[in-house]
Amino acid sequence: MSILVVDDIEDVRELFKAALESGGHRDVIAVESAAAAFSFLEIDAPLTAGAPPVDMVLLDIVMPDVDGIQACSRIRLDPRYADLPIVMTTSLDDMESVDNAFQCGATDYLTKPLKVIDLLACVRSNLNLRTDLANRSARERELMQYAPFRF
Repeated sequence: MSILVVDDIEDVRELFKAALESGGHRDVIAVESAAAAFSFLEIDAPLTAGAPPVDMVLLDIVMPDVDGIQACSRIRLDPRYADLPIVMTTSLDDMESVDNAFQCGATDYLTKPLKVIDLLACVRSNLNLRTDLANRSARERELMQYAPFRF
C-alpha cells in the first residue's frame, strides 16, 4: 500500500520515510508542499475512473503557501478521495488546531515529535480501516446485483 508524506521540511520527510520503511511500508512518496501533493494526486485534472494513486496521506499542517488544513479541504473536494485516510501531522497540539483538522476532513491527528510506534500504529489502523471499507463496498455492490428491488 502506498503512502504520501507531505511536509515542507526535508529532514522530517526523510524521518517519516525511514520510519514507515522500518515498519514494512515500501511504497512511500514524499513531497515538499501542498502544491506538489495536488499535482501528484492530480487534483486539478479531469476526474478519472481509476483508483487513487495512494492509500493514505500524512499531511503537515504548518506549511508555507497552502497549509495542511486548506490542502485537506481541497483534497476532500475530489470525490476520488472521499474515503482516503488523511492523517494530519503537526507540532500544534491546541484544541483549535485539532478541531480545524477534523472539520476539514482529516481522518486522524498526530503531534510531532512523533514516536515511531505511534506513527506505525496509526498508519496500520487507518490502512486496515480503508481495506475493510473497500471490502464492504465491494460486497454491497455484489449483493445489490441479486436484490429483487432496486431503490
